[in-house]
Amino acid sequence: MLLRVLAFLTFATLVASPAFGMTCPQAIVSQGSLFNGQQFATQLIVPGLAKDQALQQLRAVFLASGLRIILEDRRNGLIKANIGARLLEPARAIDIRFSQNGDTGIIHMVQRYPPGIIAPGGLARKQICATLAQVRPTGMSPIARVPSTTARGVTPVGSVELAAKVQRTKNNPARLRTDFVDRLYRVNGRVLKIAEARGGFTVAFEADPEASEQSWPRIALTCQVGNPRAAAALTPNQDGTLIGRFARLDEYRATPTIMLEDCRAP
Repeated sequence: MLLRVLAFLTFATLVASPAFGMTCPQAIVSQGSLFNGQQFATQLIVPGLAKDQALQQLRAVFLASGLRIILEDRRNGLIKANIGARLLEPARAIDIRFSQNGDTGIIHMVQRYPPGIIAPGGLARKQICATLAQVRPTGMSPIARVPSTTARGVTPVGSVELAAKVQRTKNNPARLRTDFVDRLYRVNGRVLKIAEARGGFTVAFEADPEASEQSWPRIALTCQVGNPRAAAALTPNQDGTLIGRFARLDEYRATPTIMLEDCRAP
């Protein structure tokens, strides 16, 4: 699908320049319909941009925007990400493919919407342009950065402590969203299980009331890890630490589960 869309992009090429903001929206090609889904695609040419730097910058942009990275293949220059519906914004998925022509980097980007969704063209173009405008040539300071373990935006917390805090607010969805959702946590606790899952691995941390003097109904805490090395560094029944984004509290499971996504090693 991605390659088929990019075949139409011979005229839809952006070159990084001071006029980027004025040329970006006009260089985006759209196709599809309400019945089979819409997609918007373009490509950005950046002289002096290397693959690793491009993917690192885009990963930081996606995480800062709340996008969930479901595939990251640095060897082949691929990133796939998605995000659920938000207020006034429909759910969308993004495909990134990076190619190299000499010392010039080319970012191919497709933003897709599922069937049955009417995607405002102006909003889609604004989102795409805002993403690509943050890419900088190798050697220049990137605009977006993934927060480090000491960054102000990362909250250190024990797995049992986080479970207790969520239990105290779970009956108020508004507080749950404002106090937890999309925040980054540096979670430390006993690793219960590591299981292979779609797009990576699921790490289950201890969050059961038996592990604490406090008493509350059963709850689970999981962290979705995309990098196998981050999961391989952990050992079941021993303490471990991961940094992840609080995605949601899934109360439709037999045991309500706190779900952290985009998890990585500290």
